[in-house]
Amino acid sequence: MLRVVLLLPAFVGALNVPTRTVSLHQQQMEFAVGAVSTNCTVEVNTKDRSMVLTSNIGTFTIKDAQITDEKGQVMDSPPKALICLGNKEAPSDGPALMFAASGASYFMKGTGQGTPFDFFLNKHCWTKNNNMQYFLWMGNPQDDSGFMSAKDPDALPCKDGAAGNHYFVIAGMRQLLQEKPNSWIVSMDISDTFFTKTMKNKNLWSKFLDDRYDFIGGATGGGTQVFINGAIIAYKKSEWAKNFAAEWFKNRCGKMNQLAMWASLFKLWHQEVPTWEYSVSKMSSYYGGARAYSRGTAGGLLTDPAEIAAHQRWCKDGNLPHSLSFPHVLVHANMGAGGVDGISYRANMDRTQEPFLCHNTMDRHKFPSCVAMESMCADEDQCLC
Repeated sequence: MLRVVLLLPAFVGALNVPTRTVSLHQQQMEFAVGAVSTNCTVEVNTKDRSMVLTSNIGTFTIKDAQITDEKGQVMDSPPKALICLGNKEAPSDGPALMFAASGASYFMKGTGQGTPFDFFLNKHCWTKNNNMQYFLWMGNPQDDSGFMSAKDPDALPCKDGAAGNHYFVIAGMRQLLQEKPNSWIVSMDISDTFFTKTMKNKNLWSKFLDDRYDFIGGATGGGTQVFINGAIIAYKKSEWAKNFAAEWFKNRCGKMNQLAMWASLFKLWHQEVPTWEYSVSKMSSYYGGARAYSRGTAGGLLTDPAEIAAHQRWCKDGNLPHSLSFPHVLVHANMGAGGVDGISYRANMDRTQEPFLCHNTMDRHKFPSCVAMESMCADEDQCLC
């Protein structure tokens, strides 16, 4: 009897505990994360152009533009998206790269702009030669129920329609930041980013990944409108970066995923600096406002005279001679003078000079720098390792 008397208050208290409210955004994040497994490693045979993904849902071999599982079943994507650790022998607490492919056909079949697998091999061998880890996303999660098309009431307005499946990758990145010990994770497009012959043995990440910031981008090779291009962006393992990734996922909008990136940054910056105002409406559509509006408006957050002058030039003629410091966010220059050891980050307006990273397709060779056809696999150890 005594036992019943002691337990009864706890039982009654449990009945009175209010049900935990889970927002739509949280449910959708859980749905997205549930469609991905991060318990996976990848081994690459660069000579026969094949890969083996070993995961908690099975082992998958990728070769000749198709995936084969342990039972011999052939598919284009694994039954669940996999984020697989590559070059696992490298330091796990250092920075890592990340790139995504939807399936084997996309990954290994070429177009006029090149074959994504060749660009991948360049990055794979670069990490091997420079003792750095990477993560490969392989898969194409589907939302057959339409659950992900609904938007959280707290999401920013969107005029560009439903978002594509690429937003699953943002949720996957956030999961990596939560689970993995890597100090930084650098997201790079798999099909058009690479290291040139000049940079094959230069590891400048320790200088470009400034720990005073949580998110890092870089100016592109020209133009006066695009703010931060999403092809090469770096997240620090920090609470701010994880919160930003969650915001980006919640505010997903349209086909251009960098629209939600910019809108989410603006939201967080306004929360931190309320005196800095911006138009939420203009940031709700990529070509309907944000593309032409965001770069100039972001300059209102700068305080350093040298950065203000550099930003003004960037808006005028596309040249950014100095890096720009926003709250939690760094944007690297696209001129060697504003880079590291005279080397710019992801583009150089002096087209005779190679930047640390290139964002260029195989068919673009108007200028002597960042020429994938001539410099991506020029030396054997760049793509055979």
